Order: sequence, then C-alpha cells, then structure tokens
Amino acid sequence: MILIGASQGLRLGLRLVEHEFEETKNHADTMENKTQAAKCEGIRPLASCMMGMYNWGLVWLHGLGNGKSSQYYETVMIPQILAVTGMPPGSGLSVFPQAPKMFVQSDQLEEQSWHQQEKEKCDVNYKPPHHGYSLDDGLNNVPIVHREIQRLIDLGIPAERIMVAGHSQGGSMVYLSAMKFPQRLMGAINMNGGMLGWWKTKELMHVANEGLPMLWVRGTQDDIVPQAHQDEIMPALKEAGFPVQTTYFNGGHDLFQNPEVIMHASNFINQQLAMHTLTAGATQTATATKIKKEVLKPGDGKTKPKLNYDAVEVDYESFKEDGTQIESLSHWRVRVGGGHVITCWEKLVPTMTLGEKAKFTCPPDSAYGSNGYKGRNYVIEPDTTVIYVVHLVKILANEFR
Repeated sequence: MILIGASQGLRLGLRLVEHEFEETKNHADTMENKTQAAKCEGIRPLASCMMGMYNWGLVWLHGLGNGKSSQYYETVMIPQILAVTGMPPGSGLSVFPQAPKMFVQSDQLEEQSWHQQEKEKCDVNYKPPHHGYSLDDGLNNVPIVHREIQRLIDLGIPAERIMVAGHSQGGSMVYLSAMKFPQRLMGAINMNGGMLGWWKTKELMHVANEGLPMLWVRGTQDDIVPQAHQDEIMPALKEAGFPVQTTYFNGGHDLFQNPEVIMHASNFINQQLAMHTLTAGATQTATATKIKKEVLKPGDGKTKPKLNYDAVEVDYESFKEDGTQIESLSHWRVRVGGGHVITCWEKLVPTMTLGEKAKFTCPPDSAYGSNGYKGRNYVIEPDTTVIYVVHLVKILANEFR
C-alpha cells in the first residue's frame, strides 16, 4: 500500500494536468503542422510555405509535353526569379498546375497538353483565327489553373498579389486563365506563347480583371510562335483595355540560361508589387503620416545612388514605434528602383549620399500595408509604422544589372 499526503497528491495532480496539457498542445501542434503540410504540398519553396514566410505568389504554366525544358524552368529558372522578386526578395511562393494528357495531333503522341494543336509551329495563314489550336480545350482546362490560384489564396495571399505566367503552350493559356479569374489578380506574363481566344477577348474576360497588367516576353529568333501572331493579337488586347508591355530577349523559343528573361520577369513583378503597395496604402487611410527622413550622420554630400537599378550596400536596423527591434542586418545588398524594396526605401535611399546614416519613418502605406509581413524570426503586424536606421556603405553601380 502506498500512502500519498495531501500536498503530494496536489503536486501529483498538477503534474498530471500539466502533462495532459502538454500532450494536448503537442497534438494540436502536430495536427496544425499536418494541415499546413497538406496545404503546402507541391508548393515551392516548401520551407517558406511551412513557416509562413511569404506575401505574394506565382502560378507557372508549363509548355507542351512538360518535358526537360519545362522541368528546367520549374526547378531552376522560377527559383531564380523568386530569389530577386518581392519585398523583401525571396518572399514569394510558386505553384505549378499540370495539364492533362491527350493525343496531340502535331506531335502524333500522347503527352501533357493544355489544348489540342494541329501544327507544331503557329501559321497565321492556317485556319484563322484559331490556327488549329483548340480554344474549347483551353477553356476546359482553365479551372485547373484557377484551382492553383485558389490554393495560394487559401494560404492567405491576396488575389491581387498573385501573378500568372507561363512559356510556349503554357504562355498561350496565361492571358486566358488570368483574365477569366473572378477576382482581381496582380498580372500575367506570357513567354513565347500565343493567346487562345484572342479574337473574342471582350467576351471571355471577367470584369474583375478588366485592364489587367500584362507582359509579353518574346525571343527575337522564335520560330515556333512568329511575330505575325503577336501582331494580330495585340490590337484585340488593347481594344479590350489591357495595358500590354512587350519586351524581347536575344534568343529563340527556349529560355535556357537567359538572364534577360529573368530580368524582364522580375522587373515586371516588382513593378506590380510596388503598385499594389501604393494602391493599398492610398485606400487605407487619408490621415496616414508622411514618410520622414532624419539625417543622423552626413555623407560625402555628392555621391548618390541612381534610380536606374543601381545596387547599394547598407547596414540597417528596423524598429516598431514602441522601440521594439525587428531586425538588424549588415552588408545587405539590394537594387534601387523597380520595386525591389518597400516604397519608403524607394523614395528615401536615392536621397542619401555615400557614408550617410539616416532614420526613416515609414508609415504602413509605404511599408507593409494592411497585409503585414512574417519574416524568419519576426512579425510585422498589419498597419505598422516601421522605423529604419540606415547606413549607406557602398554604391555598386555595375552590379545586379
């Protein structure tokens, strides 16, 4: 027989309660991790998704067959684009919708394809206006793309911070998929693709994405989708009110190891993210405090970074208004201009001279707005004014071009 005194019994009871509490908490944490893991399946970078370190998303559509070229873009090129986009860079997630398999007439084999096509190369004189590319198939597969967009939304990314992009046959699906989504998106990037249903753009688009920003990237030697096809599509897009930017790189239909492609895509994404930050801030409050700069230590008074994407190296600390430190970094390098940093920095860093140390007061509409931001070891809550102490160490005019 074991006798337990009143105080012993109380301590034992408390330990049992504590143990039960810990078991319940651990079980809840495990279930939460499993739920998040399920949400993040197939999303890259997986670690960023699991830890909640993201604030925008990219939906990438593969080309015909989803072969070695498409796999290269998914595993190498897209991570390179993510690494230099967002505020801060590396804050995006990517998802990869998969086209179903079908017997493709042009290739005479069964493979992943967004739509049926009768010819390998687009011929604008063949069966206009569709040229042998099935709009019906494309429309049937648009929901596949929309489901992946919705996955990013379910992870907490606003629709207006989601970009849709793709190459070749995937590029031909990009504009169609984006303009039919029922919520406003950030934009769409077509790389060496055409456009399904271009001749009935006004009929196909959803009002939510009327005037959606679009980028069309083309290789100067592309022999699969000729310039003539883009020339017949552009008037229809402009008539429907879509502001399409066109840009070119020195190359053919493939995108292999071409830094121009990464530069064009990342600049466009950063521009749209910056515009979203400005728009969100403008609609939040009319009484937001203005951006402020206080010089703590003068610089040389003459050497300033330029807004043509010069790079700078800075040391900085960031704080909340109550003095709580958020982050401290030394020798951090970043490009000035093009939306690579928050609006507050875009406006104030170019006013600094070499060696200067300054205090930036960045209200929410020029910092992280109503979304806030979750970093690796810190959280910036929505509608937070952020204070930065910035030391301009170097101007690296010839880097990060």
